[in-house]
Amino acid sequence: MTRINKVTLRNIGLDKPDLKEAARSDFPGVARMLGRATSMEQDSSTFGHFYKFEGFFTGINLQTGEEFVGHICILPALAEQELVEAVEAASQAADGNAFEVEFGFDISVIPNNKPDTVGYEFIVQPLINEKKNPLAGLMKALPAPKIRPKQIAEKATA
Repeated sequence: MTRINKVTLRNIGLDKPDLKEAARSDFPGVARMLGRATSMEQDSSTFGHFYKFEGFFTGINLQTGEEFVGHICILPALAEQELVEAVEAASQAADGNAFEVEFGFDISVIPNNKPDTVGYEFIVQPLINEKKNPLAGLMKALPAPKIRPKQIAEKATA
């Protein structure tokens, strides 16, 4: 385990070339990010606005198995937005008292060759599901969708 100042994809050894390569590989999983956020602050860089979370964090590079820990965490936008909502809700509920928001995300990449992209896009899988799906009741009330059988799908793409 390596201690670092900020747990980010780049700081755990995942630069753009690594992410592009992972997007084209048989194993697109790149990171597991987890922790306990106790506060956040908005910041900006040449890439735009982002949130910096403070607390206790671990980032695991799924390509190498290396584990990193730190007290600041910056996440990809998909994961960031979910955590921002949870931290805002916990902060309001705490009414000035201390709070912690536990989170965990598995982060993968898939190819994206559209113009004006970096060649990949993130897929984020929450590991802790504190946020309820507002459509869960509706999904249970409806019959299950018919999904194309795997054998037919494989023939269609061959």
